[in-house]
Amino acid sequence: IAREWGKYVLDQSRAAEALPALGTVLDIDPLDLDALGVYSLAALATGTPSSAARRYLTAAAATADPSVRANCIKSAASFLALHAEDQKKRALVDDALDAYVASMAMVEPGRDTSLGAAGLLWQSQQYAGALALYDAQRALSPDDPQLVMASVRLLVQLGREEEALQILASTRTKDKQVALLKVTIENAIRARDARAAQRSGDVELAAALWRQLVEQWPEEPEFLHGLADALAALGQCEEAVEGYREAARLDPTEPWVVIGEANCLVRLGRAEAARARVAEAYPAGIDLVADQERPRVLAAAWRHSAGVSAAAGLRREAFEAWRQAFELHPEVWSLTGLAGLYMEHDQPEVALAFYEEAEALGGGEVAPRLGVALALEQLGRWDEALAAAAWIGQGDGASA
Repeated sequence: IAREWGKYVLDQSRAAEALPALGTVLDIDPLDLDALGVYSLAALATGTPSSAARRYLTAAAATADPSVRANCIKSAASFLALHAEDQKKRALVDDALDAYVASMAMVEPGRDTSLGAAGLLWQSQQYAGALALYDAQRALSPDDPQLVMASVRLLVQLGREEEALQILASTRTKDKQVALLKVTIENAIRARDARAAQRSGDVELAAALWRQLVEQWPEEPEFLHGLADALAALGQCEEAVEGYREAARLDPTEPWVVIGEANCLVRLGRAEAARARVAEAYPAGIDLVADQERPRVLAAAWRHSAGVSAAAGLRREAFEAWRQAFELHPEVWSLTGLAGLYMEHDQPEVALAFYEEAEALGGGEVAPRLGVALALEQLGRWDEALAAAAWIGQGDGASA
């Protein structure tokens, strides 16, 4: 009766009621395979695959039939792997790894289980274990693109590019991403010295090395990008813009070259051209970090426009530019710029609100705190102005 009731409520999409009913059956007879199968479905429906794994292990312990025992252990391993995936999605790394290890101890792990466990080991910086799992699966499926990509990327992260290239040379996969990865690794090896020079702060040497690479491989956007970055760091923004533009032509999917060009255009005083370039060429949705940087670059362009308009006495245009900058990237300089315009319009109350907000964001910047003091002074709130300015003057003569 309990078994049939469990089936009935499961058919009615009431899996949470089915579990205890079917559990009663399995407590009486752990080898009731009919009830065990329905219990497994209910466990999946309620997101508790680990309970199904326990029931299968209990059945394996209860049977004397080797084939039944083997099948029960195999099923338990599968449900433990599903439990590991659930824990992984919840960012419970240790619990997920424990479940994966238990599953792999029971049966030879399959491709998906190995990929899942290896990914967690990689995330936990247990690189040797991750590589061992990838290698074991590649031995079975040497041309699986996902396994090849995972192995190669981990080796590259560990600085073992030559081993990564050996794997790529041995595979017969025609996957385009694998082919692109091979080019990327070859370029990484070629560019080692240039990157090392740039990291050490020897930007002139880095620029010279990048230029040599560009002369040898003029169609490689990565080398053009590296040269443009070095030139921008040296202040040679006109030539850097040309390098960024050519790199973007060769690889329109690389967002950082567009950001680099826009930054140089702003430094050259061509803020409108910077905004137009981002609008025209930026490939959104490819790199999340670049997507977060994009509004900051646009805000910098608007801030430059605001400064130019303010210097020319075009207050309305300056105000609109500061507002655009603030909406794109709320930060100290956009707020102080807006506040300064309100001060010029004899509206210290509004300016004070902006300066205070800038001070909250500023993390110790002088400008917003000085602005608060000046706005309070214009409002005739002398004691508060003195208190706000009390800390100013330590090593800053102009503010004092």
